[in-house]
Amino acid sequence: MNLSSVFTILAMDSKRDQETKIVARNATSHVDIEAQPSVKSARQINCDRSHRNYDVCSFNGPTVFEPTESTFFLMGITDEGQEPILEEKVRPYPRKWDNFTMAQIKEVTLTSGPLSPPCLIHHNAPALVFSAGGYTDNFAYDFNDVFIPLFITVNSIFPSQEFIVAIFNSHDWWMSNYKDLLRSFTQHPIINLDKESVPHCFPSATVGLISHGFMTIDPKLMPSPKNFKQFRALLKSTYSPNGTSISKPPTRPRLVLMSNGGCSGGGGCVILNQAEVVLVAEEVGFKVIVFEPTSSTPLRESYN
Repeated sequence: MNLSSVFTILAMDSKRDQETKIVARNATSHVDIEAQPSVKSARQINCDRSHRNYDVCSFNGPTVFEPTESTFFLMGITDEGQEPILEEKVRPYPRKWDNFTMAQIKEVTLTSGPLSPPCLIHHNAPALVFSAGGYTDNFAYDFNDVFIPLFITVNSIFPSQEFIVAIFNSHDWWMSNYKDLLRSFTQHPIINLDKESVPHCFPSATVGLISHGFMTIDPKLMPSPKNFKQFRALLKSTYSPNGTSISKPPTRPRLVLMSNGGCSGGGGCVILNQAEVVLVAEEVGFKVIVFEPTSSTPLRESYN
């Protein structure tokens, strides 16, 4: 049993956590977020704050991102007096209920004024912006807080459209470990926003990731239903494109015991009777592999 097998099991048990009201338009770069009492909008800025796990805000028109201010400005304003200026702030990490963690996530501003700064780097595809901060130095949370929500968001908002991945709070080692998987979502270069210093312009932008709950993909909440079978297929196409495992099949079924040796931000997440667990698993017929991923462990090694 390896990481591929884990997502095979998850594919059979994806349960509903909450509803999302994201509606994708296939023909344009626009994203509509249905108006609800908790949703504010002015001109082309929309925010959905109706969910426990996440907020998502979008600029449904040309925007300039100023990295030194972490701010998206609406482009094309000629008369600031015509409409009141709206400013929305969002922390693009899907653990909204976790105040301690969210305080460490970069806050992004979307504003309809004042006049936007001049654009120095032009992009012809919309931006999808999120944070790789929080607990993402933990292997399990890399999937729960980033890659599963990224899969959901892409298939909800950009199902048949090119887009650019732009990331805050990302360490170099994290980008290196997951570069292959990130590239499987987009053909465009990944932008590390923490290292940018000049304004970028995009035809539109979405800030935040959609989460269906802990290790959950609920096809009923997506415009084009997807589940863990499709997510596992994405991993397989990334790390085993020829349809075969890199390593030879074992003579006995494998059980991978993932041992973190402690949790992000401190100890506490350890299996106290790990030796006994290994012994029992071997007695019932498994070949047990104790896997201790670190911040330098490539996902390709984990998958196989």
